Amino acid sequence: MTNWLVKANALDEDDPLKHLRERFNIPLAKNTCDNSKIEDDRKCIYLNGNSLGCMPKTASEETKKVLDNWKVHGMHCHFSGFLPAALCDEWLIPPMAKIVGAQEDEICLMNGLSVNLHLLMNSFYRPNGKRRKILIESGAFPSDYYTVASQIEMRGLDPSECLVEVSNPDGPVLRNSDIISTIQSIGDELALVLFPGVQYYTGQVFDMQEITAIAHEVGAICGLDLAHAVGNVILRLHEWDVDFAVWCNYKYMNGSPGAMGGAFMHSRLKASDIIKPRGWWGHELETRFKMDNKWKGSGGIKEFRLCNPPPVLAAPLYASLQVFEETDIENLRAKGVQLSGFMIEMLKDTFEDKINIITPIEEESRGCQVSFGLMGADISKVFEELRVNGVVCDFREPNSIRTAAVPLYNTFLDVFTFVTLLKNIYDANTE
Repeated sequence: MTNWLVKANALDEDDPLKHLRERFNIPLAKNTCDNSKIEDDRKCIYLNGNSLGCMPKTASEETKKVLDNWKVHGMHCHFSGFLPAALCDEWLIPPMAKIVGAQEDEICLMNGLSVNLHLLMNSFYRPNGKRRKILIESGAFPSDYYTVASQIEMRGLDPSECLVEVSNPDGPVLRNSDIISTIQSIGDELALVLFPGVQYYTGQVFDMQEITAIAHEVGAICGLDLAHAVGNVILRLHEWDVDFAVWCNYKYMNGSPGAMGGAFMHSRLKASDIIKPRGWWGHELETRFKMDNKWKGSGGIKEFRLCNPPPVLAAPLYASLQVFEETDIENLRAKGVQLSGFMIEMLKDTFEDKINIITPIEEESRGCQVSFGLMGADISKVFEELRVNGVVCDFREPNSIRTAAVPLYNTFLDVFTFVTLLKNIYDANTE
C-alpha cells in the first residue's frame, strides 16, 4: 500500500511554488465555524478556493493605502496616488490579461459576474427569425440559468422553446461529443452558446476552444462563464476566438468577497457596431469631463463600463495579482492538476468501492476541484464533522462534497490530512 504521508511530504519538498503559501492568510481552524472542536492555533485545512480564495497578506496594507490616498488627497485621489480612483481598474489589466490569455484592450474589470453577463447578453443575444435558441449545460449554476431564462423572456420569447440544455443521461459529467453534436443539430436555430470553462458542480474542464469553433461554424455567438476557470486552468481567449467572456475574481483569484468581476470581448469585434447600454465611464477618458453629452466611446469592452470603479475593491485584487506575477498560469496549472490527481488517487485507495469520484479523472478534463460522493454514510453529517474539525470545503445538494486544493497556498500534506480525517469520520458514521 502506498505510504501517502511519505509521498505528500516528498511532493511538498519538491514543489517549486511552495514559497507562495507564505503570501496568504490561512484561517485558524478554531475560527472557521462557531461550534469548532479545535481549541489550539493550528491552521485549518482550507480546500474551498473554488468558492472563496484565501486573503493575500498584503491585501490589508493595499486597502489601507487606498483609504489613505482618499484621506490625504480628498478629491485629488481620483488621479493621484496609489490605485487612483478613476484609474484603479486600469492598474489591474496587464496581469489579468495574461491570466485569461487576452490582449489588454480586450478586457476590463467591472461589476460582478451576473451583472456583466446580463450586460454582454443584452448585446450578444440578438434573436433573429428562427435563430433564437441559447445552449447551456444541464445543471448550470443557478445565476447563469436565471440570466439566460430572463434574457429570453425580456425579448418576448419562451424559455421552454429557446433554452436548450445539453446533458448526459449516464451522469453529471458531459461528453464533449454530445456538446458538439447538440450545437450542430440545432444549427441555424442557435443564436448563442453560453458555456462555463469549468462546471461548478463536477469540476469538469470543457474544451472551450472546440466549443467556440463549432458554435462559429453554425453561425452562433459563443460566450464563456469563467467563474471556476480563471486562475485555475489555462485560458487563451484571444487565440480561441471567443466572442465574449465574464468571470468573478473572488475564487481562485483571491480578490475578496464580492470582488470586481471581469469581462472580455474579442478585438475583432468593434464596439461601435454593437448595441449596448451606455454609461459615463464607457466614454473615452480624454473628453469624459467635457460633459457635452456627445458620445465618444472608449473602444472595445471598455465601452460596457457604466460607472466608476471602486478602488477599495481593486486593492485586494491588486494584492493577489502581485502574487500571480511571481509565477505563471502554466506552473499553477501543473501543480493544480498534480494536487487534484493526488487527492483522487488517495481517495480511491482509501475508500475503494465506497467512493464515487464525480470529477473527471483525465488531466485535461479537471482542474483543482475534486467532487465526490460516499456510499453507506449520510454525507451531510460527514461534511458537518469535517467542518467542526477544521476542514473548509463545501457540500452540494444532493449528496456531494466539493474540494479544491489551490496551488498558490495548498500543500500535498493538506490533502493527506483531509483524506485521513475524512476516513476517520466516515468510519465513525458507518459503524
